[in-house]
Amino acid sequence: MLAVSGVEKRQYRLEAHCCWKDGSWKAVLVRAPANNRGLMDLDLQNCSISDENWTILCESLQAHPTLTSLNLCATRPRSPDGFAYILSAEQKTRRTRMLAEMMKENKVLHTIRFSAYERDDQIYKEEIRPYLVTNLYRPYAYTQLQLPPTNL
Repeated sequence: MLAVSGVEKRQYRLEAHCCWKDGSWKAVLVRAPANNRGLMDLDLQNCSISDENWTILCESLQAHPTLTSLNLCATRPRSPDGFAYILSAEQKTRRTRMLAEMMKENKVLHTIRFSAYERDDQIYKEEIRPYLVTNLYRPYAYTQLQLPPTNL
C-alpha cells in the first residue's frame, strides 16, 4: 500500500507499506521518484529492496530537485516468507557507495535515515554525511530549478 499526502501546494510525502509476497510493485516504486518533481519525503522503511532496485533507486534520486528526506531503514532484501537476509560486508559497502555517488550530484537531500547494520559506517561518515550537512545549509533558492531568462 502506498500513502501519499500533500503538505502544501508542492510538498508531498510518499510512504510505502510493503507487501512481501507480491514483489511486482518494487521496480515501479523505485523508478517513481524520478518522475515526481514535488516529492519531498520518501519513506521506504521496512521495504525489501534488492541490489538491482537499490541501483535504480539511487539513479532516480541523483538529480531529484525537491526530495529532502529519505528513509531507508530496514530495506535489506527478504525471503519470500518475509525473513530479512543478512547483508554481507560487500553488499553494505556497495549500497553505501551507491548512496555516496548519488549524493555527489544531489543538491537538495539533507536527511537520510539508514540502519547502521545495513551500511558501511566509514563511507557513510566520511562521504555521505558531509553532503547531507552541506545540503542542509545550502540556500534554498540555489536548489530551485532555474528558468531561462525571458526577452523583454
